[in-house]
Amino acid sequence: MSFITDGVGAIFKAVTNGKGIGSFATTILEKANVLRILTPEEKANVQAEADKLETTLLGEDNTTIQLINQSLQTEANSEHFLVYSWRPLTAYAYILMLLINYVICPLIKFPAIVIPDQVHYTVLAILGVASYFRGQMQVQDTKNQAITPPSK
Repeated sequence: MSFITDGVGAIFKAVTNGKGIGSFATTILEKANVLRILTPEEKANVQAEADKLETTLLGEDNTTIQLINQSLQTEANSEHFLVYSWRPLTAYAYILMLLINYVICPLIKFPAIVIPDQVHYTVLAILGVASYFRGQMQVQDTKNQAITPPSK
């Protein structure tokens, strides 16, 4: 799941001009003239606290990423049909709903149901996010297979 950390890291580096969160925080404090009234020892303490915060945040991010990875692997390795195929089934149900509501109902002169936009946004967001992460897992698996030499 390093694609998440790589992406977040790239965005953060672009925003912070390649500095870590600790350096970024002290830069903001310097621009706000807060660090000018501090002694060198106090400045060092501020930098140390900012670095500690950065380490803590990175640890929490890694924990979250590991939990997501674990749940995706559990889902992919499940023996139950509905656990590993919920994405396609959700998409098929959504397409069937649209087909019946907007094509079949008008053909048989039955009034179509007004479906709120939030339903479309929710279903498409769920399918989009799930498909993105599943696709990234497959890309990562492909990269791992390319790196690993075949066993003899």
